[in-house]
Amino acid sequence: MVVFFVLARILSPADIGALSMIAAIIVLVQVATESTLAEYIVQEQNNRADQINSIFWGQVGISTFAALIVAGTAPWWAISVIGHDQSVAMTQVLSVAVIISAIGRVPDALLRSELKYKQIAVRSLISTVAGAAVGLSAALLGFGIWSLVAKQLTESAVDCAASFLVSRWRPGAPSIANLGEPLKYGIGLAGVYAVSVLNSQLDFFVIGAVLGPVALGLYAVSYRISQTVNDMFAGVVSRTSVPIISKGKGNPAELRSLHLRMLTLVTIAAIPIYVVLFVVSRPALIFLAGEQWASGAVTMQILCIAGPIAVAGSLNAGVLIAMKKTGTQFRITGASLLLSAVLFFVSAHWGLEAVAGASVLRMIATSGIGTYAAAKVTTVSVLDIVGAVIPSVIVGLVGGVCASIVMSLTTTEPPWLQLFASGIVACLAMGVVMLAIYRKRIRVALASLKAKTL
Repeated sequence: MVVFFVLARILSPADIGALSMIAAIIVLVQVATESTLAEYIVQEQNNRADQINSIFWGQVGISTFAALIVAGTAPWWAISVIGHDQSVAMTQVLSVAVIISAIGRVPDALLRSELKYKQIAVRSLISTVAGAAVGLSAALLGFGIWSLVAKQLTESAVDCAASFLVSRWRPGAPSIANLGEPLKYGIGLAGVYAVSVLNSQLDFFVIGAVLGPVALGLYAVSYRISQTVNDMFAGVVSRTSVPIISKGKGNPAELRSLHLRMLTLVTIAAIPIYVVLFVVSRPALIFLAGEQWASGAVTMQILCIAGPIAVAGSLNAGVLIAMKKTGTQFRITGASLLLSAVLFFVSAHWGLEAVAGASVLRMIATSGIGTYAAAKVTTVSVLDIVGAVIPSVIVGLVGGVCASIVMSLTTTEPPWLQLFASGIVACLAMGVVMLAIYRKRIRVALASLKAKTL
């Protein structure tokens, strides 16, 4: 994130827009290929060594084939689709990330199946720091847009190497035997994930095609700020929900409890942060990316409305996949994709704000249907869901009001001062409200901790 915003101050909106389009294409290829087999390991309780080895080689083979297709065909479509003179070279280089990421998928799946999230967090931190170091160094040396390319490749390589180091798993001789059941499971899941990612990236494709790379660059910077919050929570949910919910299979009471607890945990932080970010969007954009991006403030505010809905939706998908309802999830994401296509193509003619508004409508429809489907399989009622989310809404509203008051009192101050003053006051107010709402749970937790230390 730091590298991205450093470069946002150096690069033009057209450069940022071009790389955003390429990244969207690469992510789509990664998800469609990497989810084919490795995810079978996460939901399967009794994995065999020979089958895991076959999954590894099958996964690498599929992803390598897809990467070669993207890189090989880039000269025929990249410049016309992306509109940047270096788009062919960047697409071909970033295709390598598809192969690198695929190599690390099996050890990553093993870590997640064993719920080793501390090791996963450390691995992610190391790869992020390494990527930031390489990206910043390249930016300071004048490599421009290629700094982001170097950052992404470094993150993929370090993440892959760390996965093998932490999991201590090593592949055996190449084999594709015993792939029947994983392939059957993976094909359906790959379809779900591919449609889901296409659904989430469709706004980028439409803006780039209809409004051009400059408009996409403005949208991408606003999107990156709001998406950073989403990644903090939805990313964790997508990695943890499947193995955690899988543990509750066969026990309806435990399954229901796990669903509600995860919903509470993810929304109690996500909703308040998005509400405050909505209020401070303009000074946040100027502070992080520079004055040239201030025109994207309204777009960012609209995206902040969609953010909490997307976080909750990621839990719905995890529940359905864990319960082997991939067909249901595929139909939901497929319907959402069709709705998105109509909304985005129509709204793009009215500008970025209209596309962002279409994103909110898409999220409301998708999340509503997904919540109903997930609640049905975990026997969670509507009142249960409302009860889990209401505390988060209250905390968020308090933070938003406090941030708005501070913003109104500091209109003549520099953007950085507005941002930090509003953020500090809002955090303090939300902390007090959160303590009041959860005081009983906090007392129980402290009492339990005290008893263990005695």
